[in-house]
Amino acid sequence: MTDAVIGISVASIGNGIFTGCTSLTNAVIRDGATSIGTNMFYGCSALKTVTIGSTVTNVGANAFQNCSSLTTLALPGSVTTLEKSACNYCVSLTDVTIGNGVTSIGDSAFYYCSSLTNLILGSRVRSIGPNAFYGCSRLTSVTIPESIVSIGSRAFYYCRSLTNLSLGDSSIEILVIVLFMTAIV
Repeated sequence: MTDAVIGISVASIGNGIFTGCTSLTNAVIRDGATSIGTNMFYGCSALKTVTIGSTVTNVGANAFQNCSSLTTLALPGSVTTLEKSACNYCVSLTDVTIGNGVTSIGDSAFYYCSSLTNLILGSRVRSIGPNAFYGCSRLTSVTIPESIVSIGSRAFYYCRSLTNLSLGDSSIEILVIVLFMTAIV
């Protein structure tokens, strides 16, 4: 199977449904589904494109882990939570857009996405978990939204190319600067 289309009549998708489908290259989750389950696309090493419908509210733990061919991920505004390790080791992932609905980015969500260069964080992100962008060594610029209240330890560790950081008015500004300085050195 190279293409998977989840129709509009499907509201619930089981955990791990496509785990290890190494020939799957394209996936479309149409409006109607409310979540991308835990381990849903885990290890789908040929998966290049994913289209996520506007009714999905949650991306489960390890949902895209080890999808080593995935290049772009755009989360619609309906998504509120990106769980732990959701996209770790997606080594070809270059562009990530986290929609304005997302309030929480889980621990190690983009751990060792070593090709990530373009990151857009939505305006409502309140927390970034520990190790969230650990090892994203090509990431050069990050804009932290004003909504942020917590950033976990080593969230941007080993982001060696990070040269441009934009912070909104936030009570954690000094903490964030310390975290980033540690990551760059």
